[in-house]
Amino acid sequence: MTNNDKYKIILSKLGITPKTVNGHTAQCPVKSHNDAKNSLSVCLDNDNRILLKCHAGYPIERPLA
Repeated sequence: MTNNDKYKIILSKLGITPKTVNGHTAQCPVKSHNDAKNSLSVCLDNDNRILLKCHAGYPIERPLA
């Protein structure tokens, strides 16, 4: 399975996510977070690595758990 395939799976798990210039945004799936707006960024970098960042400060291991 390629990182592109994994990226598509992540996006499908997050539901419909708006496209940005660099990837997608979504509501962070951490239940205690109560996202009112999209704070999770998901993208593939130039080396085809999957990058995830919660802009609310949650460690990435939490959203993935």
